[in-house]
Amino acid sequence: MNLKKLMIEREMTAADISRKTGITQATLSRYINGKRIPNINSVIKIAKALNATYEQYFILSNGDKVE
Repeated sequence: MNLKKLMIEREMTAADISRKTGITQATLSRYINGKRIPNINSVIKIAKALNATYEQYFILSNGDKVE
C-alpha cells in the first residue's frame, strides 16, 4: 500500500484526509501502519481526497502493482 507516500507527495495529513472522507484519524492511522486493510469504499474516498487513482493507492514500494 502506498498511502503514506501519497500523503507526503500531496502534503496532506491524516487530519486533512479525515475531514475530506469522514474516515476517523484512528482508522486512517491503522491503514497507514498496515494494521488494517481498507474496504473498497474507503479506498475510493481516500484516493479522491488525495486526488489519486485507485492504482496509485495500490502500487507497492518496489513498483509492482497488486494484481
